Amino acid sequence: MNVSQAVAEMLEVRTEAFSEQLVERYFELHPELNRKFGERGKVKCREDARYHLNYLISAMRTGKPTLFLDYAQWTQQLLVNVGLPFDELRRYLAQLRTLLLEQFHQQEERDSITSFLDPAISAVGHRPLPQASHLEGGSETDRLAATYLQTLLDGDRTSAVELVTNAVDDGMPIKTVYLGIFQPVQYEIGRLWHLGELTVAQEHFCTAVTQWVMSRLYPMVFTHSGRDKRLVAACVSGDLHEIGLRMVADLLELDGWNTCYLGANVPIRGIVETVTKERAQILALSATMGFHLGPLTQVIELLREDPALANVKILVGGRPFLIEPSLVQAINADAMASNAEEAISIANDLLG
Repeated sequence: MNVSQAVAEMLEVRTEAFSEQLVERYFELHPELNRKFGERGKVKCREDARYHLNYLISAMRTGKPTLFLDYAQWTQQLLVNVGLPFDELRRYLAQLRTLLLEQFHQQEERDSITSFLDPAISAVGHRPLPQASHLEGGSETDRLAATYLQTLLDGDRTSAVELVTNAVDDGMPIKTVYLGIFQPVQYEIGRLWHLGELTVAQEHFCTAVTQWVMSRLYPMVFTHSGRDKRLVAACVSGDLHEIGLRMVADLLELDGWNTCYLGANVPIRGIVETVTKERAQILALSATMGFHLGPLTQVIELLREDPALANVKILVGGRPFLIEPSLVQAINADAMASNAEEAISIANDLLG
């Protein structure tokens, strides 16, 4: 265990205590917050403090400061969207830095803490840059995707289903529907939520409708049997964002694979047992957030420890791997895919 991992272990044990201390100190330094938000504000700040610490712990365990930097920039955008000053998070993280340096006295520990916090504090001292739309193309598929998104935002499930099924009836391949409509629309829904232009309920509705439309297309996706390429796909314990991996599994079915999709929040042992039962050649795992890397790593460790599963290839995906591709080697996976189309190519290459 290196210094950063040792600090992460100590932080995890004391997360609640540090969260309490941070909020109390921050409200003392900024009494106007107490007058404005009161005890309810403190409760929300303690929740935020736990998130900050959990992400910091995850980043330190992997030894990748870029993961916490990305989290801080992502969080700053959320806070700005709800009306907080753009440098509020910088002041909050700076106070966290001071608190932790008071608690850790070994120079190596202090250096580790600052190496993770300082880049994030510096980055969120500026106004966040605008985020470009994912639906700015001019092709017919791009226009269909924009129309599909609008039907979702209008709450019109019937029109959303009809738009996609009519496109398929007119000859649009299922793969194009997934990659040209579903995928960019989901990216755009995520962007709009992040900017505060969609509520959580609206985001959930849009995603649920797309999953419903996908289910309507299943008879065209699952059309073969007896395939010799076998893959198990799962979102690890705690990860509820499943639609991206579900798209990967469906597209691999279209490509001639026999897939077993387990869905969201799958227990670690359950994933390993299914890999064994299905005699899978590849296991595809998704981690949406940095703190999902813990259970994902545990799944890989269990597979690598089992001689009967030694030849199973592991394909990973999710935001942490986009931010820090070197995580693939660090957690002993075989490859990562940045999107659904890339996953198909890489899965076939892994068996090549």
